[in-house]
Amino acid sequence: MLGKVMAEVLSIFALSTKEMQQKRISEPISWGYCPFLMPRVEKFMKRLMGRTDVEDALQRLDRLTQEETRLTMAETLAVAHSIKDSASRSAQLLIYTNNVSRHAAKQPQRS
Repeated sequence: MLGKVMAEVLSIFALSTKEMQQKRISEPISWGYCPFLMPRVEKFMKRLMGRTDVEDALQRLDRLTQEETRLTMAETLAVAHSIKDSASRSAQLLIYTNNVSRHAAKQPQRS
């Protein structure tokens, strides 16, 4: 699982680097009097053209980390149940040993 997560992180780094390089190339385009709209328009156009590589990679990473969280929780729960079962068996053994000792102490000794 860790290998998949690390591969996805590297993929995101590569895609982000590619996006930044392409953004530098597209910067000379004049956006007129509304420069604050540039990122929104660019994002909208990329989505229209189907260029959501980084967003898709981030969603895959999110799914992987959620899966990793669920697996970790399941393993933790299994360990907790194992500890509970061991404690329960130990308590039962202690009660049994105590009862046997009491029973032996109450019985008269045979000669």
